[in-house]
Parts: sequence; C-alpha cells; structure tokens
Amino acid sequence: MSDDTDLLQFLAQSDTRVAVLQLLEERGRVDRYEIEHELDVSRRTVIRTIDALADHGYVLDETDTYELTALGAVVTASYNEFASTVGTAHQLEPFLAHLPDDSFDVDPRELDDAELLVANEASPYALIDRTISLRQETSHLRHMSPIIEKKSLEHLAQQLQHDDELTGDAIIPRQALDSWEDHPDYNDAYQHIINVDRLTLHVYPDTIPYMVCLTDDTVAVGVAKDSKPYAQIIADNPQLRQWATDTFEDYLNQSTPLKQLMSDTDEP
Repeated sequence: MSDDTDLLQFLAQSDTRVAVLQLLEERGRVDRYEIEHELDVSRRTVIRTIDALADHGYVLDETDTYELTALGAVVTASYNEFASTVGTAHQLEPFLAHLPDDSFDVDPRELDDAELLVANEASPYALIDRTISLRQETSHLRHMSPIIEKKSLEHLAQQLQHDDELTGDAIIPRQALDSWEDHPDYNDAYQHIINVDRLTLHVYPDTIPYMVCLTDDTVAVGVAKDSKPYAQIIADNPQLRQWATDTFEDYLNQSTPLKQLMSDTDEP
C-alpha cells in the first residue's frame, strides 16, 4: 500500500480526525473544550484523536491548546479538495459513468452547480424537452448528437420555420442521416432543415459519443445508454463552455456539409 493510500485510509477511518483538522483549519488555535463542544465528543475522544494526528505531524499539542502544523494545513486542504471532487463526481455518476474518460477533461468541481437530468420511465422525454427549451432561447445554435429523436428533429424544423433569427450549425453521424433518408416519418422535418440556409447541417463520418448543445447562455452535454438519451448536465461556466466549444469545433472540422455530400452524390 502506498503512502498516499495510507494517508487516505488514516483519515477515512475516523470522521473525528477529519472534523478536528477542519476545525483547526477554520479557527486556527483552539483548546480541548472547544473541540469537545463543537464536535460533541468526549474528552477521551479528543485526546485520542489529537494524539493520533500529532503522531503523524499534523497537529501541535501545546498543553490542551492545539493548532495545525504546516504539514497538517497542506494535508487538510488536500483532503478537502479530494473529498469535494469525489463528492461532485458521485453526484454526477449517471452522467460521468457513461462518458469516455479520454474525451472529457473538465474538472468535476467545476460542475458542482450543474443541473443533472436522468431519464426514467415516468418522464421518457425529459432530456429531449429540456434540450428543446434551451434551443428555443438562443439565437445561435451549435448542436451535435449521437441520437436524433423524431420529436427533437420536428421541433428544430418548426423553430427554423418560425424564428427568422436562429442561425448555427448541427452535426449528425452518418448512420443518423441514413435513418432519416430511409424513414418516411422523418422526411418532412429533414427536408425543411436542409432547405434553410441559416442553419448548416453537417455529417460526421463515424459515431458521435455524446450530445453537445451550445446556446447563447448555456451548455448542455448528454450521454446515451442502450441507444437512448440517458443523462444530461446543463451549466454555464467557462471551463465547460471552452471544452464544449473545442469539442464541437473538432467534430465540425472532421464533418462535411450535407449539401456538399448531396452535390457530390448527384455528380455523374
């Protein structure tokens, strides 16, 4: 077992150890009675905890008055940061557990205030409806998705028909285009979208692993499970927006405008 693992295990074994370190970090020097009162623990527990922390070099014991050492301050700050990261990651588990590790480099702590939606049987269209509501509020849209739902496609066509100011780009995977062309239920919306010059439809040659929706004020990123929308985060912070923008541009650069594909197909 590594020294780092030993440290985590030492702190994780006792909530009181962590609480004492955090109390000392917050207030500086405190006495035994203050620790007993604030943590609602016995004198014996305080003495045992302080002894253990002092043995590790984290706390200075000066006759029933205690304070962090420089090492203790670093360890406490690091532990708090670790706990915050893990806590946020656990909250976002439905989203993060279905996202490829090498494609998402946003610090989870940046997402602690993100809105999380998870699909369920009671609300099967909750994610689609939320994405539609975001699109309704924007004047410029950048959207890519591994799954193209009929409801989403029809609403985008209607929005383009009634909102003369909406502009942007949308990226779809090649297999989604094949489904549109082969499925009559998609035809009307599909034809309307490709005939509107204000939004350019692009075709990506391979699969797309997640949904990215960039609007004027908000960023949404979604993942699928069993080929259906499953979880989605919605936020607007600089790190997430930068990742979403860079990711969208990367896929856009590897995609081909649909009208260009259609023109190439029509050539003899």
